[in-house]
Amino acid sequence: MQLHSLCLGPLMTNCYIVWNDDRQALIIDPANDADQIIAFIESEQLVPRAILLTHSHIDHIVAVPAVARKYELQVYLDPDDLIIYNSPRNDFPPFLERVEDLPETVAQLDLQIDGLAYEVIRTPGHSPGSVGFLFADDKLMISGDTLFQSSIGRTDLPGGDSTALVDSIRNVLYRLPPEIVVHPGHGPATTIATEMGTNPFVRGG
Repeated sequence: MQLHSLCLGPLMTNCYIVWNDDRQALIIDPANDADQIIAFIESEQLVPRAILLTHSHIDHIVAVPAVARKYELQVYLDPDDLIIYNSPRNDFPPFLERVEDLPETVAQLDLQIDGLAYEVIRTPGHSPGSVGFLFADDKLMISGDTLFQSSIGRTDLPGGDSTALVDSIRNVLYRLPPEIVVHPGHGPATTIATEMGTNPFVRGG
């Protein structure tokens, strides 16, 4: 499996594209700048199979309509996040306006694609339906906005729950193998071991 990240939009949100040896690809959190996402897919001659969302805050979904239309893709989202996805107040003015024409979503997140095996890890807290995608064979996880390098997700947005967030980190993510590389929704990659030992907000133990 190969992974490429694009840092997109005014909030510098990470979009991840992963693909197998047959060049079948998953697009995870098409945050913004659909033209950049499409340009990379075309340059690598990838065949997108689906859009996966770690959660539905505005900065992670701006390019969803354009990318979904371009490749006729279904969009996969945990149903607990639909209330945010469909909210007319899912915006971040003046930087990001409400996204129009969002496609319907599919709740069954665990697709079966050879060479792209992953597990859906539920991590509520930053939002009710936050999830991560664990590619265990490749020792990496795309975590959305739950855990960052030396930081954690904010919980002051609608649907945020600080108790649930800490529980998701301590009792879900920190129970993963320590060598797992975490690719977050913003900022650089880290590892489970690093965050357990040094994260100032939630230490492992």
